[in-house]
Amino acid sequence: MLILGCERAPAPDVTDPARAKPAITPASPPIVATPNPSVLQRIAVVGASATVGFGATVPVDSSFGEMNQPITLADVVRATLVRPERSEVTVHGDLFFFSDPMTHGPRLMDEALATDPTLVVAIDFLFWFGYGDNAPGGGRIERDADRLALLELGLAELERVACPLLIGDYPDMAAAVGLMLSAGQVPTPQTRATLNDRVREWATTRPHVRIVPLAAFLDEARAGTAVSIGRHRWPPASPFLQPDHLHPTSAGLLALTQLLVVELRRPPFGLSEEFLDDRSSAVLERLRGAFGP
Repeated sequence: MLILGCERAPAPDVTDPARAKPAITPASPPIVATPNPSVLQRIAVVGASATVGFGATVPVDSSFGEMNQPITLADVVRATLVRPERSEVTVHGDLFFFSDPMTHGPRLMDEALATDPTLVVAIDFLFWFGYGDNAPGGGRIERDADRLALLELGLAELERVACPLLIGDYPDMAAAVGLMLSAGQVPTPQTRATLNDRVREWATTRPHVRIVPLAAFLDEARAGTAVSIGRHRWPPASPFLQPDHLHPTSAGLLALTQLLVVELRRPPFGLSEEFLDDRSSAVLERLRGAFGP
């Protein structure tokens, strides 16, 4: 039976450009996001009350209006990363570090090292291994030698860190006496200088260690002049510390983190602004956005 109108169409002449199959354009290679440098892959922030951000807040927008959001040092470190989604930042701190540094220090270091960190930020880890009144052998500190022996216990914990390590030195916190500290918890100026000498000596022989100059920073802040860190300049009398003269405010945590950036800009790290933001206003906006609706 002949069905009209259904003749088989002639095979296309592939030599005819008009009938040839369109060429298949090779797929573009997938766009691979540039990873953060290895040192920023897994950041462990470990320490005492400054690490956990005691009393520090930033205003953020919420469904209930503006509210004060508590923050930790790890939150600010994360906000300093230009691409925070490509790094893991963990916090390992304890408000009660001061009560027993010889117990809390090893425990927190265990937690930090369990994350297999590529960078350890231990800004206030050593603080209560020099300040405070807990003697190494138990009881209360009675002499300067007790504080030096206590520091050695803190350094022994830091010795466990094989990756890049940022630590703080000992600032003068005597203004907190009668508020958050007793006179017996504060080293004398001479002892504090000896503690800092030992920290510098220890760090000098360990190329992976950098000291964040807390002492110099707070001395400059208390001098009543403008404070410059990186590209940011804080006006005179900026409130880096809370009224207790011991714990950093949110501005203080921002400043501490910018001090970290300064160290990470230097060799052997040499991390550029492609990875770390040293504009405090931008860091603050990124920080607020992390907690926003």
